Amino acid sequence: MGMSYDLARSLEAFAPTYHFQVVYVPKIRALKMLNEKSGALLWTNPLWVNDRKKSKYDWISNLMLDSELYITNDKDLVYKDISSLNGKVIVGVRGYVYVNFEDGASQHNFTRFNVRHESLVADMLLKNRADVGIIGLQSYWFMKRNNPDISKKTYILNGDGTPFYRSILTSKASPELNNIMVRWLRSDLGKKQWQAIKNKWLH
Repeated sequence: MGMSYDLARSLEAFAPTYHFQVVYVPKIRALKMLNEKSGALLWTNPLWVNDRKKSKYDWISNLMLDSELYITNDKDLVYKDISSLNGKVIVGVRGYVYVNFEDGASQHNFTRFNVRHESLVADMLLKNRADVGIIGLQSYWFMKRNNPDISKKTYILNGDGTPFYRSILTSKASPELNNIMVRWLRSDLGKKQWQAIKNKWLH
């Protein structure tokens, strides 16, 4: 999302001896990279990276409230409960754990298809390669705002909007990076800039 670039620019202005660069890579590759060099994984949460106890990585937690949505390209599809997705092809992000979906997957007949990142979820629906996509509300809102086809040809299913918080993960090998981010967020300037970023990009 564009807010990642705004965050990087703000951090670099706050700590000019460091260079902050946004790159998009699959989650598994990103975590491997963090074992080898300083960096952060943006807008994730402990459940998605198998770190419920927050012991494997350092965290800057609860930065933005989001919700887990089911979206579809079928305007006539109605979501009553998880059984409404029986026989459907569900697209999600590889490595992401979706609580409602995972809890029901063993009891119902779903086919899950994985993509590299959230921006491809809606794309799969537009290409009629899946029936339902699982996506964060903030990501979906951003895509709708920037892609008329997503706005016109995909729909939020009723009945599901599981809330969760997005956080920033940093490697335990990069304590200084975590410290810079925390100091920026706690500074008067950082508080003002972070609020402006959220106002600009979040729904």
